Amino acid sequence: MSAASVRHQIAALIAAQRPEAPLSEAAIAAHFQAQGVTLARRTVVKYREMLKLPAAVRRRMAPR
Repeated sequence: MSAASVRHQIAALIAAQRPEAPLSEAAIAAHFQAQGVTLARRTVVKYREMLKLPAAVRRRMAPR
């Protein structure tokens, strides 16, 4: 799987997540592991930063 494909899938996973329960980098890495793609949590962080997407804490919807 190419790096561009992985980045695209990370962006799609983050776009599809529930705002009140965002996916952590470890959960995203586990998702790829389940697909048979070895991807470190730190690599997920690097790709997320390249895509200019905020961390899970910042993606969490503020309680009303």
